Amino acid sequence: MRRSSFAGNGDKLKLFGPHYPPFPEAHKMLIVFTTAPDTKEAEKLAEAIVIQKLAACVQVLPKMTSFYSWKGAIEKDTEHLLLIKTDESKYAELEEWLLQNHSYEEPEIVAVQASEVSDGYRKWLTDYLGE
Repeated sequence: MRRSSFAGNGDKLKLFGPHYPPFPEAHKMLIVFTTAPDTKEAEKLAEAIVIQKLAACVQVLPKMTSFYSWKGAIEKDTEHLLLIKTDESKYAELEEWLLQNHSYEEPEIVAVQASEVSDGYRKWLTDYLGE
C-alpha cells in the first residue's frame, strides 16, 4: 500500500489503496446482471452486446436454478446469468437494447457499480468502449 504525506492536521496518515484514484466521474464501471433461459439466447445476447460496444465483456455463467414470483405463482426455472462489464455512460443504451432484444417479458436488468477496478482493466474497458 502506498502512503501519502500526513493529512491536514498532521496526526492522521492518509492511505491510498493500489487502485486509486477511483474512477473519474465520467468513467464508473458497472457490472450489469441479466439472465437468459438457455445457452443459445445467452450467447446470442452476449456476442451482440460486445459487437455493438454496449459492453467490453460479457460472461455467461453455467446453468443455474432460479426461484421467483411471477403473476401470483412461485416459479422454478433454469437460467444462465450474464455478467456484463460496461461503463456507466452506456447503461441507458444497454438497458433499452436488452428490453428490445430479450425474450423475457420483464428481463432482469440490475447494475452494480464496481468500487475498485485495476488501472489496466479500466483502461482496456474504456478504450474499447470509446470513452
